[in-house]
Amino acid sequence: MVQRKGQRKFRTLFLNKIHLLQVIKFLNIKIRQQQLGQKEQDETIFELKDELYKTKKQLQVKNTEVKQLIDQDKAQDDKNIELSKINVLLQQQLIYKESYSQQHELKQQLNEKSIQQENLQLIHLIKFELVIIKLISG
Repeated sequence: MVQRKGQRKFRTLFLNKIHLLQVIKFLNIKIRQQQLGQKEQDETIFELKDELYKTKKQLQVKNTEVKQLIDQDKAQDDKNIELSKINVLLQQQLIYKESYSQQHELKQQLNEKSIQQENLQLIHLIKFELVIIKLISG
């Protein structure tokens, strides 16, 4: 009887030990799964961080390109403003030259008319003198 009790105890302890080993194996499997899951999550996080870093670098490059384009546009706008100012000055100069040219033409025409009038007066004076000479000479 003592031997049977001892065997039962032994068997119970043995079964408990087997059960504990099974529980430990199960827990180890669960821990490994969690570790693998954590490792996969860590790898995924690392990949996402890497993609985020690459995207950030690409955005920095694009920002630099956009800033350069904005600077080029601003420089072009400044050039256009300067060209517009020059264009206005050239138009004013052209208008002034045309006006000066017209004034010069008008002065020439006035001078020509004045000369013609003087010539007419001289002709009339000469005719008058001829008439007087004819009257005097008889």
